[in-house]
Amino acid sequence: MQQFLYSILILSIFFSCKEKPLNPEKQVYVEIRTSMGDVTVVLYDDTPLHRDNFIRLCQSKMYDGVLFHRIIEDFVVQGGDLSSKEREPKKLYGYDSGGYTVPAEIRPHYFNRRGILITAKRGDDVNPERASSGTQFCFIQGKKMTEEELDEVEKTDEYGS
Repeated sequence: MQQFLYSILILSIFFSCKEKPLNPEKQVYVEIRTSMGDVTVVLYDDTPLHRDNFIRLCQSKMYDGVLFHRIIEDFVVQGGDLSSKEREPKKLYGYDSGGYTVPAEIRPHYFNRRGILITAKRGDDVNPERASSGTQFCFIQGKKMTEEELDEVEKTDEYGS
C-alpha cells in the first residue's frame, strides 16, 4: 500500500479550479480538475468566510499546479500548500498555509464524511480557536462505520460543534 501511495505522489498530482457561474439563488459549485480526474464540490452558504476564501483562491489561480501532498488511505487527500508548485525532489510539503488563517465556522449539522471537502487546520492543542489554514484543504476519504460507531461519535461530540 505504501508503494501505491508513493507512486501516486510520483505522478505529480496537481489540479486547477474552474468556477461555474455564480447565481445568488443557488449553491456555489466548484470543479476541481486533477490529473486523476475531475471533482465537483459544493461550497456552503453558511460558511461564507471559507466559501469566499476558496473562491478567491480559485479565481486568482493560486491552486493551479499545486500538488496533493498528503494522501492517507481511509483518512484524507490533502492539497493547497502553495510551495508545492516547486516540486523539489525529497522536499516535504504541507507547511505553507498562505500566511493566514480563516476563523472557525464549525456547524453542528455538517459531519466529516467521505467525499466532503474541508479546510485543513492545526490540532486544537496548538490552535484553540480552531482556525483553518488559509490555503490548505482536504477531501475526506473516511472509513465505513457501523450505526453503533456513528452513535458513539455523536455522543462524544468527537467532531465538535
